[in-house]
Amino acid sequence: MSKKRASPPKFKVDQTDDTDKPQQNAVRTATPRKQNPLTNTKEIEPDLIRQTSMPPLTPPPTSITNQLPTSSASHRSQSVSTVPEGSLSPQNGHVSDDGTVPSAYVRKGSSLAGVVREKAPFLHPPGHQGSFNSENFGGEYSTLGSTRSIYVIYTGGTLGMTYGADGSLRPEPHFLTQKIQSLPEFRSHQMPQIVINEWDVIKDSSDMGFQEAAKLAEEIQANYDSYDGFVVLHGTDTMAYTASTLSFMLENLGKPVIVTGSSIPLCEIYNDARRNVIVSFMYASSSDLCEVCVFFNNVLLRGNRCSKVSVRELNAFWSNNFPPLGKLGVHMTLTKDLLREPPKGHFKVHKEFDENIIQFNLLPGIKAGLVHNMIQPPVKGIIMHTFGAGNGPSDPSLWEVLKKASDRGVYIYILTQCIRGYVTFGEYAAGQGVSACGGISGYDITVESAFAKMGCILGRNLPSDVTRELLASDLRGEMTVDISSDHVPMGL
Repeated sequence: MSKKRASPPKFKVDQTDDTDKPQQNAVRTATPRKQNPLTNTKEIEPDLIRQTSMPPLTPPPTSITNQLPTSSASHRSQSVSTVPEGSLSPQNGHVSDDGTVPSAYVRKGSSLAGVVREKAPFLHPPGHQGSFNSENFGGEYSTLGSTRSIYVIYTGGTLGMTYGADGSLRPEPHFLTQKIQSLPEFRSHQMPQIVINEWDVIKDSSDMGFQEAAKLAEEIQANYDSYDGFVVLHGTDTMAYTASTLSFMLENLGKPVIVTGSSIPLCEIYNDARRNVIVSFMYASSSDLCEVCVFFNNVLLRGNRCSKVSVRELNAFWSNNFPPLGKLGVHMTLTKDLLREPPKGHFKVHKEFDENIIQFNLLPGIKAGLVHNMIQPPVKGIIMHTFGAGNGPSDPSLWEVLKKASDRGVYIYILTQCIRGYVTFGEYAAGQGVSACGGISGYDITVESAFAKMGCILGRNLPSDVTRELLASDLRGEMTVDISSDHVPMGL
C-alpha cells in the first residue's frame, strides 16, 4: 500500500482592510504548532502573509534617457564642516589635478549609504534594522526608494551575453536591458529608479581603452545633475583599468560610480550577474559614496585599488593593499572611515590621455640594450616593476640607459613586483640605482591605476615639476604615501 504524501502547509492571507494603513512589505509570522513526537521539537507553521500590490516597473525595457524628472540629487544634505587647508601631505589625498591642494571636508553625522534622506516606512519585519550594518555607520536608518535615481551605462561584457548556435558566448543587443527590467526586484520600492542606456556597439572588455573611458566620462558628465548615482556594466578583463581611468578623469566627483560585471552571464539559471547588478544599484544610491568603485561577488572595492585576480572564481577582484569599502553578507555594509571625503570644488571631467606608456618587469640579468630598445620615442612614460621594495641589479649600464631617458623627459614610475607592500627608496643599497635614474615611487599603487594615472596626467601636458609631484602624490586614494602610519591591514 502506497504511503500518502503529506500536503504542503497552507498559508492564510490576511483579508483585513488596510485602506487607511500604510502599505508594508509581505511579512511572514509564525505560530507554534503541535509537538513533533519524532524530533521532540515544535513545528512552525507560517500563519500570515500580508500581500501588497507592487508599483509598475519603470522605465520600459528599452534604452531610455531623460525619462525621469529631476532627481532628488539637488536636495542632498551636505552635513559637512570645513577645516583649514591641507598641505601636500601623504594622508590628505586631495591634491587637485592642477597641483593645488583644496580645503578638506569633514563629515558630520554621516547617514547610511544607499538610503533616502526622507523618512519612509521600513520594508522589513519589525525590529529589522534595514539593509546596512549600523556598526559601520551611525546615523538613522531609512529605506531605499523611488526618490533616488540611477543612470546605468551598459558597455558590454559576459553578463549580457547569450549562447550562439555553436555554443559560444556572444553579445546579444538589448538582451541585458530587457532582462534587468524584467527582474522582480525592480518592482520593489526599496530599489531606486533606473534608466539604462545601452551602447549602440557592445564592446568586449578587451576593446575598452582610454577612448571608451572618455566616452563614459562624457556620458556621466552629461547626466551628472539629473541622477544620484551611476552604474557601469562592463566586462571583467579590463574592468580595473576602466575604473582606475574614470577615477582620474572625474575630478571632484561627488556621487557614486559603481563599475560591475559578472563571471557567469545573466542568461544562465545559476549566475553571479543578478546579485552583482542589484547590489551595485543599491550602492549607487548611496549619499555617502563619492568615488569610483568596483562591486564584485560580495565586496565593494575602491576602483583604483583593485585588480582582477581570478579567471575561474566568482571572487574575481581584490584589493591587496587596501581593505574593501563595503561588504555584502547578512547586511550590506560600508566602512565609513575608509570613504573619500566630499569634494570641495566643482565637478569637472578631464578626457585627455597619453597612451605612449610602456610597462615591464625587471628580470634577473636583464640587459641594458634590451631596455634601451623598449623605451625609445614615442615612449613618454615607463612603469617599471622592481624587485622587492624598489631594488634592481647593480649593472651601471642599465641605470645609465634609464637616466638618459629621464633626462629627455620620460617619466619612470617605480612599482614593486610583490602583490603586497610598497616601494621605499634607500632601504637597501640595491635600490640606489632606481632612485638615481630619476624614478618616481608609486608606493603601493596597482599597475592598472599607475597606467591610468600616468596617462591622464601626461595627457594634460603640465610642467615637468608639476607632473612629477602629481605622480608622487595621492590624488584619488590610489596609493598609500604615508607608509609610516602602517594603516594598511594585511591578511584581508
